[in-house]
Amino acid sequence: MQHMLHGIINKIMKKISEFFDKGPYWQVFFVGFIFTGALTFTMFNYLTDAKFINVVVNIKISIAMGVIFGLMFASMNYLSRCSIKFWAAARELEQEIDAITKKDDMINLSETKFQALRKMASGTPHYSELHRLWAIMQTHIKFLK
Repeated sequence: MQHMLHGIINKIMKKISEFFDKGPYWQVFFVGFIFTGALTFTMFNYLTDAKFINVVVNIKISIAMGVIFGLMFASMNYLSRCSIKFWAAARELEQEIDAITKKDDMINLSETKFQALRKMASGTPHYSELHRLWAIMQTHIKFLK
């Protein structure tokens, strides 16, 4: 029974992961909107003892919170996908750096692919990786003919 439950939970988590990895941003926004709106509505309507807020105001607050958090979900998802693309490109560039045997090819690589990777960077971990790759490239250039 426990093994079957574990398999079902695994399948659900894979579907959720695929959705956030490949789903359109408007759908990610919509999921954030519905989740946050429903949570806000429930908190104000059912979990408070004092009914200090009427239903119409509660719906307006829930919609506003849904829009705000839906936009946050979509923007975080966009940044996550950009980061995944950066790290994949960085791994590919490192493999190309290791394979190069001529100085001119390394200089050409630094002028093309490395510059493209710089444009993809968007945070301290990305910039640290760029510095690391640049140091590797400079070391290779010194020892290549």
